[in-house]
Order: sequence, then C-alpha cells, then structure tokens
Amino acid sequence: MSTVIAAALSDGFAVIGLANAGLKQSYIYDIIIGAAQKAFGLAASPSSSSSPSSASSSSLANQPTVSRRRIRDLPAEVAARTDGAASPSYPDFAGIYYNPGYGTAELCSVESTSPSCQSVLNDFRSVDESLSANSTDLFSSWDTPISSNIRFAANGTEYAVSVGFIYPEGYGKNSTPFSTVEAAAIARFVVENGNVIGFGVYFSVDVDEAGSVEETSDVWFVKQG
Repeated sequence: MSTVIAAALSDGFAVIGLANAGLKQSYIYDIIIGAAQKAFGLAASPSSSSSPSSASSSSLANQPTVSRRRIRDLPAEVAARTDGAASPSYPDFAGIYYNPGYGTAELCSVESTSPSCQSVLNDFRSVDESLSANSTDLFSSWDTPISSNIRFAANGTEYAVSVGFIYPEGYGKNSTPFSTVEAAAIARFVVENGNVIGFGVYFSVDVDEAGSVEETSDVWFVKQG
C-alpha cells in the first residue's frame, strides 16, 4: 500500500491519496498536485510536471533519517538465494502455521506433494519458469483483498517475504501469466534443538530492537504438529 497526505492546514484543505501497490508515492503526489491545480484553477508549475521517477528521487532524498526503515529497503543479507547455489542443511520450514488473528497458513516447499501445495507451486511456476527443484524458497496461498500468494525467499532462517497476486491464466483477453508479487516484509524462523517452533513477520525493522522473535515481530505464527 502507498499513502500520501497533502494538507494546507491554515486553509482547512487536505487531500489523501491511496494506492493498492507499494512504492507509488511519487505517482500519487503527481495526481494530488494535478487535482489541486484543477480544483483551484492553478496553472501547472514546472516542478509538478516532472517525471514520477525524478519526483520519487527528490522526495526520497528529502526524507529524514529514522531508526526504523521501510521493509522494502531489504538488508543485503536477506537477498534471495540463487536456485543453483549449494543447499546447506535447512530445517524443514514447510508445514502448517497458526496465528490467532491471521488464521492458518500452509507454507509449501518445492518438495511438498499435497494437492494444495501442488496448486500453489503450479501458480508460481506459471510466472517463474526458472524455479528450481533445489530452491529453498517457501510458497503459500494467501487469499486477501490485496493478495493471492506469498513467497518466502530464503537466506538461512531469515526470509524476504513477497506478497501479491498471481494470474496464472492472465487477465481478461490477455492469457499471458503475470504476477504483482513484490517484497513486503521479513520473516524470521525460530529453531530449537532442530525443531521449527514458528516464525515472526516484521513489516518494519527496528535497528535497535532487542528480544526474542516472538516478542519483537509484528505477527507471530506457531508451527502446528
């Protein structure tokens, strides 16, 4: 999700722009400026007609430094492993997980054989033909108003979580498969004595956070069975 709020408090005027996609603030900003100019009969200024990419660079450059960073600025160590890389000894993270608020989630690996997991894997293979049998990523169906699928890109016990829609048969008259899945969070798994206990999801990362994953994560899922 992307949100921009523009307000002229002394004039009692404000515009709120929302987009059902990430990193679209610069585009929303252009829309808000254009709407305000039309509403008040103002001529477009040179700065407001700049490209979205330049507006994005400018707005990001002027943002203050904070101790809490957006999750899309994923740390380098959370980069997805290449499928061709030698596989270390990973615990079996695939399985059923539960959170009281979010419900049950089934995480599938490329070795999962259940019908539900095969359906999920087929969806991802429709948009990622390079998906290897050696991949340590995890995949899930997650039907919400803003997503159909989730992918966990592996790096040890920490994963980059991407969320969005997969259209394995395209959309409308265009039958070409495509996806809107993009990075949205980080997941950290907890393993004790070789057993997977659960995982925590972080929508933002506090560089000074201290405590267990269960204590510091935004959402904590417990592995079932």
